[in-house]
Amino acid sequence: MKQLSVILMILAFFAQVLLAQPEKSDKPAKDKPAKAEKALPKDKAADKKMPMQEMKTDAPAEEMAPPAPLNDPWTKWMVGEWEGETESDAGKTKEWMKVEMALGDQFYVLHLKSTMTSISDEGLKMWNMTREQAEEMMKMPYQGMGMFTFDPKTGETIGYWFDSWRGAYQGRGTLEGNKETSNWSGPMGTSVRTTEKINENEMRMTFKETMLDGKVAEGSGTMRRKK
Repeated sequence: MKQLSVILMILAFFAQVLLAQPEKSDKPAKDKPAKAEKALPKDKAADKKMPMQEMKTDAPAEEMAPPAPLNDPWTKWMVGEWEGETESDAGKTKEWMKVEMALGDQFYVLHLKSTMTSISDEGLKMWNMTREQAEEMMKMPYQGMGMFTFDPKTGETIGYWFDSWRGAYQGRGTLEGNKETSNWSGPMGTSVRTTEKINENEMRMTFKETMLDGKVAEGSGTMRRKK
């Protein structure tokens, strides 16, 4: 009898649990309508097409144009083919150069070829070379090319020089009468150079170079017109 009573109590417990659970509906649950997002305000400025801006400048029209081509007496005199000799503390050289106009006659270009004909003991000390090394160097001509013009604002002479030793130099100077004097700087040091017109077919050049180690070399030469 006790076992029967226990079984009846268990059945009664499960019946209460089943009656307590909510009834499941066969109807699908209706989704709640999603809240409508507020539309972003339309940027009216974005729809406007920006007009193309025209370039404006307050500079006068003449400042926007290139300077007049070089047509001065000095430049005209320089143009041509020249040859001559130079002597300095380091030794002697034979020179050839050709000057021609370039870039719409805004510059004149100078081509130079220089060959050492002798080297002094002072030159050996200056370059820290033996006589044999110097003789080998003398077999390789020095070549250079420069571009020259006048500063359109100041009237100063401007020069840029490049050579076969991969040197790049820049110089500025003044032209007074028949003599041009310029100061140069580059990887080998600084120098002061002059070019003087002797007559229509002859020029004289002088230079004073100060090396990076403080050594100074001076020299001069004469060039004569070939063409």
